[in-house]
Parts: sequence; C-alpha cells; structure tokens
Amino acid sequence: MGGIRTEASKKTRGTKFSILKKLANSKTDFFILSETKAQDYNLQTRKINKLLPTLLTSQNTASGGVAIFSHAQHKLLPNSKRESQTKGHYVMGVYEVQKTKVLVVCVYGNPDSNDNRSKEIFEQMKDDMAELQYLHSTNICIVVGDVSFHLHKNDSSKRLINKQRTVDIIQNIIDTFNMYDIAEKTNNTQHTYFRHK
Repeated sequence: MGGIRTEASKKTRGTKFSILKKLANSKTDFFILSETKAQDYNLQTRKINKLLPTLLTSQNTASGGVAIFSHAQHKLLPNSKRESQTKGHYVMGVYEVQKTKVLVVCVYGNPDSNDNRSKEIFEQMKDDMAELQYLHSTNICIVVGDVSFHLHKNDSSKRLINKQRTVDIIQNIIDTFNMYDIAEKTNNTQHTYFRHK
C-alpha cells in the first residue's frame, strides 16, 4: 500500500487535497491520513467527497498528525474517541458500520530512532484499543498508518530491525487482537516509501 504526504496545512484546497478526492470513491468507508502536517482546524471543515473528518489529532511540529475521515452513514459511537498522550501519534474510535461495531485506528509512529519512546506510544495505543474493545464489545479492529519502523528484516534495504522493543509490542498487538499484516497476507511486502528526487 503506497501513500502520499498530504501536507494539508499548506494546501487544503490545493493539488494534493484534490488528489485525495480522486482516490476516495462512493464505496469508500474510511479514508485514513497520517503525517498530515496540519493543525486540526485545517481539516475540521474539509470533506473528501462524502467522507467527513470524524477524528483528528495533531501537534505543532513539522511532522505528525493523523486523521480519520468516515462515510456519513458510519456513526462514531459516543465516548469512543481515544488519542495519544503526545498529540499527533494516533487517534481511534468505534464506528457502527452496517450494525457492526468496528474499532478504527490511525497511527503515525515516532519518526526518530528512539525505540523506548516509540514503544511507549504503542503500549498506550494497545491499552486504549483493549479498553475500547471491552467497552464496546467488538472484535473487529482496523489499524492503518505509518508505524515508522521495520516490522521484518526484509522491510529494510539494510535488512536490520531498527526498533526491536517496538517490534515486540506491535507483534503483541497483532497477536492480542487477532490481526494480520495485510502486506504479508497479500504477498505485497515491497517498500511503501521511496525518497523521490
């Protein structure tokens, strides 16, 4: 799954935002943005076709920020919003999708090499996911975003795991919530980020 950097704070009405509108069609349930580089107010009134911004969190830095846009027919359940203690790293909520409760999580991992800080973010995320799963009696979890580390050695051109403690907690999340890595499941494990010149 590839991605584009939205940089919504610079051009919420510009070229990059219009690309998002082309990507979302009438059958899109959720549109997830990570590393928005935008303040919440830049996205609060924006629509992507029939998708509304239902969950947002950002920080006052050049990176970070996550947003979940959802189809108007999917109701965000009351008191189900959770976000990272350090704004801009994750946001989640439970939506009712055709009478089924679905926990949707958007994440942007700690981009620097600090394994301990990265691990803390994902431990908190796991706790929030467990709480919402329990409170809303749902087993359906979708986690999307940019985790900012290599889960497997073949994810890296150097064949190295750069944040082992973080990898351990993510593997624990995958096991605990009975999830799977869609890249592995579809046998599409190529790199998702390429530096363009």
